[in-house]
Amino acid sequence: MIRSLSTNRRLAFTLTELMITLSLGSGMMLIAVSLVHRSMHLTSAARGRADEHRAIGRLVDSFRRDVHQAETASIEDSGRLLLSIPSVGDVVYEVQPAHCLRTLLAVDKPVHRESFTLQPGALIELEIDDTPTRVVLTIGRGDRWSRTELDDSRPRSPSPYRKPAAVRVEAVVGMLHSRVEAMTNLHFDLAEEFDR
Repeated sequence: MIRSLSTNRRLAFTLTELMITLSLGSGMMLIAVSLVHRSMHLTSAARGRADEHRAIGRLVDSFRRDVHQAETASIEDSGRLLLSIPSVGDVVYEVQPAHCLRTLLAVDKPVHRESFTLQPGALIELEIDDTPTRVVLTIGRGDRWSRTELDDSRPRSPSPYRKPAAVRVEAVVGMLHSRVEAMTNLHFDLAEEFDR
């Protein structure tokens, strides 16, 4: 039997079919790569925010503990906060944009340093309020919250363009000492009542 060359069966794909298949495949690969890139970017941003939240939590805990233990607090001209803690020594907070450095000093020499790094654009403010002596730590974003707004002594009206601070912590200087003294006085008062 002799086969004829004019059969209806195709032995290969046409060039047009191959081009369409390749263009569809490359389009799907482009979409997949962009989705992977976007998910990696979101993961990186989420990790950065989580690191910043942990740093803020550590900063707030250290700040509150140090201020409550301190006997005196002062802000130097350079913007450094100096806390005098009798049992530990002096603690200095140095603030820069998106960064705060806590240094424990013993006899004016650094003993321990702890760094708190935030994301770019974050601003850290320290101020002292004298009634009662409170130290205020404010952490905010730099795009709509600036140092000049805080230094302005005029009363500020709420503005829809002013972004509120992310964190504001007020700690009373010497609160730990006053609590210990109150507990000691209460203990002595109860002992005197019991002795009568």
